[in-house]
Amino acid sequence: METGTLEAMAPSIDKWAELILSDDETWTGWPFADQWAEHDGPVPIRNRLHPAIPFVCGGSYDVDNLRPVDAVDLMRAPGHIARQIHHLPDGAKIKIVVTD
Repeated sequence: METGTLEAMAPSIDKWAELILSDDETWTGWPFADQWAEHDGPVPIRNRLHPAIPFVCGGSYDVDNLRPVDAVDLMRAPGHIARQIHHLPDGAKIKIVVTD
C-alpha cells in the first residue's frame, strides 16, 4: 500500500489464495498489464508498472498514469514517499524529494 500501512489480508495461505482468486483483476492488476502491452508492448523484464503520479497523491487508476519501473527501485520508492507525507493532512500540497 502506498501509505505504508500494514493490513492483514487473510489468516492462512489458503484463505489468501482464495481471496486473490476471488478478484484476481484487482489484486494482481493483470488488466493494466494487458492494456499497457496493447499500446506500448510488454512490460520489460525486471520492471513493474507503477503510477507516474502516486495514487495516494491523486494519480488516476488508468494505464496512462503507469510507467515501467525497475522492480528494485520500485520497492524502495513507496517507503521513501510514505515517510515524506506521513504527517501531512489530507489535501495538503506536497513536494516529493527524490534522493539516492
